[in-house]
Amino acid sequence: MKILYITGLYPPPETANGIRAYYFVREMIRSGFDVFVIETVSRARSDVGGFFGEKVVRLHTHSNSNILRAVDLFYKARSTTKNLVKIVTKYNPDLVISTWPSHDSMLLGKIISEKIKSPLVVDIQDLSDYFLSLRPEIYYKIFSAVYYNIFDKIYEIIADADKIITVTEPFKWILEKRIGRKDIEIIYNGVDVEIYKKMILISPQKKIKSDNVTGVFLGDLNWWYHMLDRIIKAIAILIGSGKISRQNFTFKIIGVGRLMKRYKELTKSLGIENIVKFEGYLEREDLVKNLVSADFGTLGRPSIRNLWIIASTRTTLYEYMAGGLPIFSFGPPYSYTKHLVESKKIGYYVPSDDPISLARELLKFINNLDSFDREKIHRTSYEYDWKNLASKFISIISKCC
Repeated sequence: MKILYITGLYPPPETANGIRAYYFVREMIRSGFDVFVIETVSRARSDVGGFFGEKVVRLHTHSNSNILRAVDLFYKARSTTKNLVKIVTKYNPDLVISTWPSHDSMLLGKIISEKIKSPLVVDIQDLSDYFLSLRPEIYYKIFSAVYYNIFDKIYEIIADADKIITVTEPFKWILEKRIGRKDIEIIYNGVDVEIYKKMILISPQKKIKSDNVTGVFLGDLNWWYHMLDRIIKAIAILIGSGKISRQNFTFKIIGVGRLMKRYKELTKSLGIENIVKFEGYLEREDLVKNLVSADFGTLGRPSIRNLWIIASTRTTLYEYMAGGLPIFSFGPPYSYTKHLVESKKIGYYVPSDDPISLARELLKFINNLDSFDREKIHRTSYEYDWKNLASKFISIISKCC
């Protein structure tokens, strides 16, 4: 079977959207499918190919300005699509799969599937219209009518799709309400458990010692909503009050992005630049080694009643889980992250993003790290193994042709 897989991002670099695509494509190739990937908002060079023998076309945005994103969407829908349809018609896929994000993927997928009269499967990993309301920039307010017109079109595409997949139960409930369909499948985001199993055998998980603790944050430093500044401030409060020792506490930040400079300036202004270590981007093996050897992971969201915040969780949670890390998390009073952390018994959840409250709860968390069974936390990640999740994906799409 020939599959046209249209996705927002496809590695490199590693992103939640791209990692999911990577493992699904790998499983499709292993299952004997012929796969053609179209990446619609590529950050990689155009000449960067695939990993498993799949064909890859990488489309870049024509402007880095958020104001002109809508223009770029329409350009792709009108101009780029004509050329793609010619290429895709020759390829003659049996099935088109589109992911959200990005908007481009959904719009292109609908146009192409109609042109070649192929079934369309949509994989909804984000509800961008709810996220848009978080954006403080004035141009998002000015152009919101344009974006919401695009969102209306995307929900029409979802409603008409031959099969709908999404990533969490709350996303499913929201989609059911929005489009009136009850046949939506859930495939969680996940983690490559095997990599962690091998690393734990080579470098066993660190035994918790209350007098020598390493915390870690893993994430894309382009996004303010990770609330990393709140954790940094909470750590500064504990250091300043002498409740945790400057000599025996380290906090590693793994990731890169435009906000890194701001976070470095913040740590310096708070006098904790020797405690907070910016590790930058780490290759996969080094990343896993750092997580396995740490004592806990941190994960935050704004403490506001926003459906996008409430209904989603970060893929980082599954990485921490596979590394056997107790998780210090925070956000709104009710959220999917809170449900996972508390129901799986893998850490603490604080219903606040106030640094003073976080400092108080973080101290309790650190003092109780010995109460967490790291091996059990690691085994909990098996439910979210990409190998099994990708097999479920294959089972679903195989029934669509």
